Amino acid sequence: MTAYLQSVWKCRYFWMSLVQMDLRNRYRRSVLGMGWSMLHPLIMTAVMCVVFHRIFNQDVQTFAPFLLVGLCFWNYLTAVVNLGCQCLFQGEAYIRQYPAPMAIYPLRTMLGAATHFLIALGVVITLSWGMSGFGNVPALFSLVPAIVLLCTLGWSIAVIAGFATAYF
Repeated sequence: MTAYLQSVWKCRYFWMSLVQMDLRNRYRRSVLGMGWSMLHPLIMTAVMCVVFHRIFNQDVQTFAPFLLVGLCFWNYLTAVVNLGCQCLFQGEAYIRQYPAPMAIYPLRTMLGAATHFLIALGVVITLSWGMSGFGNVPALFSLVPAIVLLCTLGWSIAVIAGFATAYF
């Protein structure tokens, strides 16, 4: 497994350029660019906060950051699963031409979704600090291993979804 991961790492410039190309192509002619990826969770958070505040008398200052991070996490997982199903078909031309490890193509999918998730996480942290203050700064250090585990999970899910789709 170590040798396989080393071969994936040796191709790092290749899969990083694939991720950059995917992000450029996705937001090529958009006005907001990457802001479009945050528009849906922000609007959903605003609508759900209004509804839950009116119906269940929830405090918006404590509820909104939790809701937004939950929506961003869910968007990350659904993007990894949905795009992971197509990752091997999208990389078909590269697979036929270059004998790179097959895990590169699900990695490409995961990194694209992780980019959106990290932007969303930055918005969540900013929103949380704006609503609640800077009370728990040391808790930010726990995000680093959590993000590493989340990316590992996303890569694994994309691999499984990609191979299952290609097989069936």
